[in-house]
Amino acid sequence: MATSFANLHLRHPTVFPLSQSSTLTSGWSPTQLIFLTVGRRQLALKSVQAKSKQAGSVSRSGTQLEGSELDGILGAVSAKKRRSQWCLCRGIESGSRELRYLSWGSGGRPQDVMLEPPVVEFDVDILRGVPLSLRAAVTEGAISSSLAICWRWMLSVAVAISINFIPWSSSIALAQTEVVASGCDNVTQYYSQASGLQGEKLKAKLHEIVAGHKRLTYAQVWNALKILDAADTATPETSPDVVDIYSLKRVSKSLQGSSDGWNREHLWPRSYGLTENQSEFTDVHNLRPADVNVNSSRGNKYFGDCTTLQTTRCLIPANREAAPDTATDSNSWRPPSEVRGDIARAVFYMAVRYGLEQPSGSLNLQLSDSPSVANATMGLLSTLLEWNNLDPPSPSEVLRNSRVCSLYQGNRNPFVDHPEYASSIWDARTVATGPNTPGEPTVSSGSKNENPLPNAWINEIHYNNKGQDQDEFIEVIVGPNTEISSLKIYLYSSDGKVYRNLPLADAALFQASNVNGSSSLIYSTARPGRSIQNGPADGIALVQERSENKSKVIQFLSYEGVLTAAEGPAKGSTSKDIGVHESERSEVGSSLGLSGFGRRYEDFKWTKFSKAATPGSLNSGQLFS
Repeated sequence: MATSFANLHLRHPTVFPLSQSSTLTSGWSPTQLIFLTVGRRQLALKSVQAKSKQAGSVSRSGTQLEGSELDGILGAVSAKKRRSQWCLCRGIESGSRELRYLSWGSGGRPQDVMLEPPVVEFDVDILRGVPLSLRAAVTEGAISSSLAICWRWMLSVAVAISINFIPWSSSIALAQTEVVASGCDNVTQYYSQASGLQGEKLKAKLHEIVAGHKRLTYAQVWNALKILDAADTATPETSPDVVDIYSLKRVSKSLQGSSDGWNREHLWPRSYGLTENQSEFTDVHNLRPADVNVNSSRGNKYFGDCTTLQTTRCLIPANREAAPDTATDSNSWRPPSEVRGDIARAVFYMAVRYGLEQPSGSLNLQLSDSPSVANATMGLLSTLLEWNNLDPPSPSEVLRNSRVCSLYQGNRNPFVDHPEYASSIWDARTVATGPNTPGEPTVSSGSKNENPLPNAWINEIHYNNKGQDQDEFIEVIVGPNTEISSLKIYLYSSDGKVYRNLPLADAALFQASNVNGSSSLIYSTARPGRSIQNGPADGIALVQERSENKSKVIQFLSYEGVLTAAEGPAKGSTSKDIGVHESERSEVGSSLGLSGFGRRYEDFKWTKFSKAATPGSLNSGQLFS
């Protein structure tokens, strides 16, 4: 097995000074401890011994090699008034001469070149074109004891220098275990600190556990996916194909990046808050091989199911090359059923790993049922939670998770190892009174087994028209077997604060009427004058309050933009813009409401009704099944 220096990790490197008296002349004596430098990591060299084939000092044009300058792999070539240095990690310019070397990758850090046994040779030119040959010999398997490196000056007086070193820690393998492989093999120990935690505390602890992993370059992702998503999981190195995440078909590894091949698909799309120069962009927990054409069809659509969205058109399959059970509309994307849980868990991981403590310039990634590119909020959360339950981790998904940890990043996806963590953090969120602000609700996580949300929704609103606003109202449809006394409307201004709340049970505010042919009821409140704010980005939350200290947000809608609630029952949640709005040019008697055919909110679509408001009855074009 080849070993890459880029994978070597040591803790607490220490610089040991060189002997200032050692010079490379006939009968050189060993210097003190020096270092092999790889990027920003260092390995201690045990000793240096050099032998000259001819007596006398090694020199050219008055330049003498001095041991005190050997502070890199080769070290330095020094003269009385000038110095030229080289190493395998970066180029240094000396005067008008550019130091030439064989790089291990772009960006000045070792990246792609692996040391293959038994010998790898690097050639460099220094000092007016004098060639140098560096050889590195490695043993089979992980480097665990020693490595022999030698170089040779191609001068009229040839000199061979051999270096044998022992890593600064007891072995490189041990150093890798400390930094890279910790927790990859002991899953129970990996999550021990998360035991017994729920909600935001669990999310914060999982973030702490998985953060700080090794970051891959985007070029390295290609090779990682060829192993992680190989069609033959038992022998990924020799498997000729990868599996496309959206068609589940085999695609040749050799077609990476080609127009008829596959590319690197970000399950959490780039546009939803991923920064190219940060770890989230190349995190292989979030990357999968995808057919170029199918991936183009998906674009940056959030994950959802056409049958549960406010849409009028659903394309099945999502692309002619995608799996038969895929689907898409203008906003959402439904992947194959076989990998819906896999994708949900990858998205959950991203919201935990990059949802807290992001560096300057990067957004905290979030999940909700109101996706927003501007706010780095992906979704649909409720659909992803459902997929997580319906499609539990398969053996191949578990194997992939382990390989990401042991071979590439050194961290695991907690939701593959513990799918139940998702419901502990996000599912069936409830609201409880915060300890520091009596009477002000704060969002907390609840149990998945709590009572489901009632079948109730905001059906029609009117808030703005020409001249003085007239007959503003909010209409709510409430399904059967719903306790009306528990429902309340909260009105939010664009700053996230509550400016009014309206109990549906208050007969002075709401009037009830029957929905034709249904046991549902319509509750409509007429608010005279400018009592409902005109936007932009004002919101309406429909809330079920089951007790003084607990409530559930059924809906948090907004018009003319989105907002994040700063207080009240929706605190911390981001609204869902209904996509239509009124203005000072809207005719008197107009409204915004749902139209379509069905019996739940998801079956209908928001529409403008010009001079056709219908408070207290079904909207124009709205039929109940």
